Amino acid sequence: MHYGKNLSQRVKRTYLVFLGAGASIPIGFPGSAKLVNTFMSELTKTQESDKRKMLAMVRRLEKLILNNGFSYDSESLYSCLEGYSTPSKWMQQSGPFPSSMCKIQPVTKIRPDPFCNRLRSLFEEFLVTKFYNEDPFLKRRIKVIYNRLFSKISGVADWKNSEPDWASSTFEVFTTNFDRAVETYSDQVNQAICMGYRIAEDNRVMFTPDDYEHNPASLKLYKLHGSVELSALDDDTIISQLPPAVPGQTYKRKSIVSKVMVYGIQKNIISEPYFELLAIFKKRLTELKRCLVIGYSFRDPWINQIFLDIIRNYPKMVNIELVGRKKETKIAGLPTLNKVVIQKSSMLEKFLELPTQGAVA
Repeated sequence: MHYGKNLSQRVKRTYLVFLGAGASIPIGFPGSAKLVNTFMSELTKTQESDKRKMLAMVRRLEKLILNNGFSYDSESLYSCLEGYSTPSKWMQQSGPFPSSMCKIQPVTKIRPDPFCNRLRSLFEEFLVTKFYNEDPFLKRRIKVIYNRLFSKISGVADWKNSEPDWASSTFEVFTTNFDRAVETYSDQVNQAICMGYRIAEDNRVMFTPDDYEHNPASLKLYKLHGSVELSALDDDTIISQLPPAVPGQTYKRKSIVSKVMVYGIQKNIISEPYFELLAIFKKRLTELKRCLVIGYSFRDPWINQIFLDIIRNYPKMVNIELVGRKKETKIAGLPTLNKVVIQKSSMLEKFLELPTQGAVA
């Protein structure tokens, strides 16, 4: 990244940014691990008749997740709930080898668990209410943070008090978050945003990843793990509604069965649009050989593999800067990643010299 360079000396450039959960914490959204604790607290306050049983189920899944060596957070919990709710579909999404084995030896004893399905729906509804937030203060906070971020990485002289120069910069933002912070920011600064899908008739979503190559928008967003605004109907149609609909509701006489959340540990990586988005991320890294990573914990094996491929193919030519905890890159078996990633700051607030939340105008 080139900080502080005079814009008049450059032609239009593309800046690659990767946002993890830590990038949304300064905005006011909880991190992935804290999210589960907040959900548990909300469960204790509900009028659900089976809430004690639900709390016990979540605790049991926590032990199962930890005993299998995974981090216990919203992604791993959701993956488990998805698996118990629709085991046959989940098995198909786990990849070609497990799917083939199930055809040879059909899984007959694993049946959908309606209780986990209800718990999953409650979790999805909780995520919608948590991440679809129209609070005016939140909007102002988002505008301040992203104005500073994009202005700083693109070299705006007065980056603390300016919008980025949209005519001279393109920002390609890859994220594992499913909040709407970047979309909210684009509305605040009146900038069109390309997200790789179009809304057809009846709110139906058509994934169009080819648009990223041709769309002139200066802000392009790649949501690798999905978004709260997308919903799947019982006929596998994907729709977009704002405010988002929640599972259990109906849409034009069709049932909304789930939100569209594409977790790397759960989703079939060859399905649309996950495969295309990962391929574009690798292509962008290959072209630019530089990326600013913010608040990402380096836990998704597919994304990590892309970083490693680029590092190995372009030794001493790749620039990966991290705003976050350096210890997150210290993953067993990934020493190459540890050596290349350069920590710029431990916290986004420090990197952007942000005022406290109460001081944001």
